[in-house]
Amino acid sequence: MRYSMKGDNFDMKNLKYFGFEMSNPKNFAEWQYVEFNEFEKGLRYGRFCISPLTKDQCELIKTALRQALLTEILCARFTHAKIQNSSNNLMNIVGIEESIPEILHNLSQIKLTGNLEDLASHGPFVAILDLEGPITAMAIDIELPPGIQVVEESHHIATITKPIPLFVELRIEIHSGEWNRETPVPDEEGYSIDATFTPIHKVDSSIQSYSYEGIPFQSLFLDIWSERPTEPLEALLQASNKIRKLFMSVLGAESVDSKELDNGLHFRRFAVYPLTAAQCKWIQTALRQALLTDISGEWNRETRVTDEEGDSIDPTFTPIHKVDSSIQSYEDEGENETFQRLLIGIWTDSQIEPQEALWQASAKILELFLIFLQIEKENKKYLERKLKERAETLDKHKPGPPGWKEGLSLSRGWINQIHRFRDKILFLNAETIWLLTKLKKDYETYKLIGDSILQELRASLKKLNKIPKLQKGYHAQKILVDSIVREMQASLNKHKKDFCGCQASLTSMKIYISCKEVEIYTFEGLLLSLDEEHVKKRKPEDLDKGFAERMLDTTEIQEREKQSLREENERLRKRREERDKRKRNRKKGTDGIAS
Repeated sequence: MRYSMKGDNFDMKNLKYFGFEMSNPKNFAEWQYVEFNEFEKGLRYGRFCISPLTKDQCELIKTALRQALLTEILCARFTHAKIQNSSNNLMNIVGIEESIPEILHNLSQIKLTGNLEDLASHGPFVAILDLEGPITAMAIDIELPPGIQVVEESHHIATITKPIPLFVELRIEIHSGEWNRETPVPDEEGYSIDATFTPIHKVDSSIQSYSYEGIPFQSLFLDIWSERPTEPLEALLQASNKIRKLFMSVLGAESVDSKELDNGLHFRRFAVYPLTAAQCKWIQTALRQALLTDISGEWNRETRVTDEEGDSIDPTFTPIHKVDSSIQSYEDEGENETFQRLLIGIWTDSQIEPQEALWQASAKILELFLIFLQIEKENKKYLERKLKERAETLDKHKPGPPGWKEGLSLSRGWINQIHRFRDKILFLNAETIWLLTKLKKDYETYKLIGDSILQELRASLKKLNKIPKLQKGYHAQKILVDSIVREMQASLNKHKKDFCGCQASLTSMKIYISCKEVEIYTFEGLLLSLDEEHVKKRKPEDLDKGFAERMLDTTEIQEREKQSLREENERLRKRREERDKRKRNRKKGTDGIAS
């Protein structure tokens, strides 16, 4: 479902539109997951709404999130293959059906997953494909480093038609969309793989205006297209986390120059590093906007100013006279890598010092992106929707008064089957309600933990805004800011730890609930097929015969599906065992040669 929002305004008297519910237009902004779709080839689509926001907040979130989503979300890919029994002068290997370019293409399509944030700084990694033909090589046969898994184990790589070995040494790299790889070409040690690091395919946004008691607000709608295994929600939370980390580093910016100018202006230049080129652009865009629109020195206007005749006037009280920035490249000798250094120059008047303006602007941006640490709104909506569905199922299938089936022209076997299906639906429905009740308690526990951490973070941000009152002089202020940053980092680490544990538990519970719902829908379909209007013209003996044949067919289909699944699981289990055995044998051989 798609929505057009250009040129429309909505009054907050109607608190529901576009699948979004507003409940606190005067409180903190909230975000909601309002739409999700799956498409072919593993593409996922998610739509999110953040509201209520000001126009400037919408622009800031929209720009920063879009850049972070397209350039900072990590994915793992095979980037190089060294095939032992190949020649760079030939495009085929005798005994293997696929050509080398086809094998490389198949390897490039394998999706890898794992805790990439923790693994990224330790790569690149090495994986091994070691097989003896004839056999069909699949992704499950690849020996992967700890912490990395393939998404689809049965993904095809090559068909070995003769009794020959195939040994491939693969390189795994973890990068984001900002990283570009050259066209794959054979080199002295193998072949480059045309890997694309684009887990996020597209990001769109739109802004919807509305009013509440005459006060204008905006809703930001964000549309994210991602590829498997990255989910839109996962990408959104990762991107917001990276933005928070980035502006935590801005709080620790190094002062590299300062001057007191003749016209009463104060100047200070700051350096933030190490950064990527994309990160420098984020900071430039977001900081400039926050500094020039949100920082107002010691004076904060709460009401409109009027002249003697009562006409409204709109004076500007900005203490920021100028902001400029530049990017410098430098090489880290230890890392043997090129990084970027962002230099930020700020000119202020006597109302506020440049460093105070920088810290306040960073605090405002951080506070804005704390929105995405709040997830209880979406959880509440999920519970309300699911409990309503279960209540409707209970009402639909609850038994009628005694003798309610009497007089129906149905066979006894058919009536018994209707009762059996209905009882099964009600039993599964009761199980699901119990699971939802348990999930609600888990949500409440997580909300208490999350709210406590959010209060800690907001308290730290308030301290940043009060720096001029707490300390005077750059060096004393910097010591205080560094201590506040450490407080915030500890709170964020605590949130990450608690979030990972709770989120895994909540996700598992949701999957279990979904499985129960599938069972309910299956039995509802079977019950519908036994509808009296559909079968009442048939003779009871024909109904019993038809029922017996139907149950036999259903049982046979279910058994075939179960058998097929068991066979597939057993086949994959054996492939894993064979892979691990090859790895152990090769390790023994290597250890023997070394000794």
